[in-house]
Amino acid sequence: MRRVRRALEGTLIAGFIGMVAACGSTTQIPQAPVTGPLSASPLAVNTTGNAAASIDPRSVTFGIDGSGSLVAHLTITSGAANNETVTIRGSLLDDTGKPIGDVTGGAINLNPGTSQDVELTGPAPNGTIVSVTFEVSTQPSPTATAKV
Repeated sequence: MRRVRRALEGTLIAGFIGMVAACGSTTQIPQAPVTGPLSASPLAVNTTGNAAASIDPRSVTFGIDGSGSLVAHLTITSGAANNETVTIRGSLLDDTGKPIGDVTGGAINLNPGTSQDVELTGPAPNGTIVSVTFEVSTQPSPTATAKV
C-alpha cells in the first residue's frame, strides 16, 4: 500500500512540476501579416439592386476585426413608402477591376425616410479596395394586422 501511495505522490509531483514549467512558455502565436492600405482614397461607391434605398458614400469605412475578418460600416437611407428589410452584398474591386472580396449584411425594419447604420462582414480582401458595388435587395417587412 505504501509503494502505491509513494508512486502516486511521485507522479503527482512530477505532473505539478511539468505544469509550473509550462507557465512561462514563450510559444509564439502567428499574427496577421502587415499589408498595404485596406482601401484607397477616394473610394468609388456604387449602389444597385431593387430596394428603394441609398447608401451615403461618405459613410463607407472598412476595418479588420480581432478575428481577421473584414468589417464594413455604412449608412443606408430608405426611400420606400413602407418598412423594408434589406440585404446588402458589397463586391470589392481592386484598381484593375478584379474582385478581391465581398461583404454581406442587412437591416431589418428600415423605416421610410430614415437612415440606419449597418455593419457588413466578410473575409479579409486580397488587395487594396479601390471600389465597391453594393447590391441592396428588399423584401417588404410584415405588418401586424388586427383580427376583427
